[in-house]
Amino acid sequence: MLDSVLAIYVESKKQRDHFWTEWVSRPPAAFIVWGLARLPVTPNQVTFFALAVFATAAVMLITVPSHAGFLWAALTVQIAFIFDCVDGQLARHKNMTSPLAHISTF
Repeated sequence: MLDSVLAIYVESKKQRDHFWTEWVSRPPAAFIVWGLARLPVTPNQVTFFALAVFATAAVMLITVPSHAGFLWAALTVQIAFIFDCVDGQLARHKNMTSPLAHISTF
């Protein structure tokens, strides 16, 4: 299993990746991709899920105005970012990439 996850991580690396993306977000994303690789889940579905998680974080910031609420919202934003990495890794792993995906600024 770890060999498969490592292979997914390596194949998804970009030439110019930010520190946070490469060392914090992509490793757990590779585990998620490994779990989703055999399922009929598309990268676009993962993108919409990431957007829903991010929207949840925004609602948390509005409805829980405290330090704890901010920390939970920040953690939720990180989870959304991990799933944002998952969609690209899954697309590359399933060979479902599109030319538009390469325009990303992240």
